[in-house]
Amino acid sequence: PVHRFQSTEERRKSTTVSDYDILIRSRIKIEDTDEDGIEEVLVIANEYSGTRIAPGLGISAGQIVSMVWDGSGLSEFWRSKKLSQGVVDFEIADSDNDGRKDLILVTTDTAMLSFNSASKIYIYDIKKYGK
Repeated sequence: PVHRFQSTEERRKSTTVSDYDILIRSRIKIEDTDEDGIEEVLVIANEYSGTRIAPGLGISAGQIVSMVWDGSGLSEFWRSKKLSQGVVDFEIADSDNDGRKDLILVTTDTAMLSFNSASKIYIYDIKKYGK
């Protein structure tokens, strides 16, 4: 999916992409994280902060949300720990060779005035989140 943040009211009404639009692409994964035979939809859920001048520019926090089909729509199954940085990518894999799936998150500091920004990698045992 592409999230669009436009610079003016006129741009918000437009259906075309311009140089003034900010496009944010994020991964969607289909994975059976708890190995119950039912696949979940995993998405990035970042919280956006900003100012009146530049709404939606800064990501203040992020996490992964797992959802399952309940027959009429997607219902939340679990959420990862909320991190104080925006999640830019994630993967489900056995990162430590223990035979269990891990949630691997990559974050970055997107604060507009941050001079000490850094990317980080977090690894969590996926069994911690599955119900």
